[in-house]
Amino acid sequence: MATTALAATVSVMTASRFSGYSLLEAAFTVAVLLVLAAITVPTFAGSSKTAQEVVLRQDLEQIASEAEARLIRDRGYDYSMWGDSATAVAVLSEENPVLASRLVALSPTNPSVSTAGEIGVGLTTQGHLVLSGVTDDETCVVVVLKPRNGEDLTFSESDGDCPGGLDW
Repeated sequence: MATTALAATVSVMTASRFSGYSLLEAAFTVAVLLVLAAITVPTFAGSSKTAQEVVLRQDLEQIASEAEARLIRDRGYDYSMWGDSATAVAVLSEENPVLASRLVALSPTNPSVSTAGEIGVGLTTQGHLVLSGVTDDETCVVVVLKPRNGEDLTFSESDGDCPGGLDW
């Protein structure tokens, strides 16, 4: 009977010793979670910024492709055949009704896009088509299309007016 009482005492002591976490274990767990959060939160924030820019570039590429196809179909020499930016917006809206609500005509009186999600469409005096857009963090992405040159699209980025410094 003494052995049974001793075994019961040992099992009660063992059970009470491992029944919860100590303050040190809880503090260590919280510290590990905070370190992991400090690593992952900036990574996710940066990836959403990058995703916005990628989507904007894809939209600009799509509109540029449709503009080039329309120019070839209409047998135009350069984009000045459309007359002005407002007409260019109307033509591109016909080509892509999905993006039509986001297209904005650029001109000397309205030379830049300032709202994220809008896509600026402008014509230069040289007959080039300018497409521009702004991300939520105000990064300006610009594409200038030279008619029928067969070159890959070149994107430029800037801060400030979007696009800035063009010869309208």
